[in-house]
Amino acid sequence: MVSQRLVRRASGTGRILAIEKLATSNRIRNAIREGKVHQLRALMQSRGEEFENIDESLAGLVASGKVRLDEAQKWADNSNYLAEMVRVRGGAKT
Repeated sequence: MVSQRLVRRASGTGRILAIEKLATSNRIRNAIREGKVHQLRALMQSRGEEFENIDESLAGLVASGKVRLDEAQKWADNSNYLAEMVRVRGGAKT
């Protein structure tokens, strides 16, 4: 599954793609099979090749200067997690 959001560029002209991906894995299958769908977001934040959450994608765009932090926060699922990811990756443009 892939979810995508077009986010306004820091330059103000045009948009850039932020993605969220969730690939099939044993952890995901087990959570769904056991009726623990509410845990999928937490699984996505626990690092793995099979997924990248939208906040991580946005943090990368902010850290690289392609998107402003205030714009990224409009699209984030968890603005606190986004802010922490930006801080860890080294900075933000507001």
